[in-house]
Amino acid sequence: AAGTRAERPAPRGESVVVSCHHPPPERPIMGYRTISPQQAKKIMDSGTPCTILDVRSQIEYRSGHIKNAVNIPVGHVDSKAASQLPDKSAKILVYCQRGARAAMASRILGDMGYTDVEFFGGINDWPYEVEKSGLFR
Repeated sequence: AAGTRAERPAPRGESVVVSCHHPPPERPIMGYRTISPQQAKKIMDSGTPCTILDVRSQIEYRSGHIKNAVNIPVGHVDSKAASQLPDKSAKILVYCQRGARAAMASRILGDMGYTDVEFFGGINDWPYEVEKSGLFR
């Protein structure tokens, strides 16, 4: 920062470098990471334990959703996450219709202390199969 000085003088022949730059955090500050639908599909197919979270309305969910996705509409994420998603360190893959609600839900989950949230946009960009039935929460 401007005006920052070293507490003590540098030993003779050495210089002191003062920097305001910090290394990037391991996880993004926002609490979630953005990935592509292709990366999400790869995670799903790898056998890595994860929860696929659809944050659209129940009507939208019934019209077609990703296999094994659970439905918690974005307006209920803050009130239902603790009971429906009890492991805050579990991998959660979040999507909605076009991406805005999934980003909002991912931010909420990050703020609630969930540490492995990955947002992959909307089902409109999902090039793989969808189902018409599934788990309601």
